[in-house]
Amino acid sequence: MRTVPLKGATNVRSIANIRIGHDASAWSKYFRLGNLAFERERRDLDIRAAMERAGDSERRVAEIEAEEALLLASIEAAKTGSPLPANIPRRTEASRRRGSAGFVLRY
Repeated sequence: MRTVPLKGATNVRSIANIRIGHDASAWSKYFRLGNLAFERERRDLDIRAAMERAGDSERRVAEIEAEEALLLASIEAAKTGSPLPANIPRRTEASRRRGSAGFVLRY
């Protein structure tokens, strides 16, 4: 009596486990090239967005440091009773708007 071999998950053929080699058809190679081009474009978009977020974060850190310097200088001036030094940066218009506006939704 002959038994039929059982098949499991390792015997299932799918796009994920088929490698494109010499025996693959030309259309599958072109399909893979197009897929890689789309993936490259998505990765480039991710990189540009991350760089923009990093730039925004760096600008915000600079604003925070400037405001901290202003607050520390005003505390020191209040202790001694002297006016604020002229070389201390003031709050920028952007940080004033950001603090009072709260959430800003853009569509």
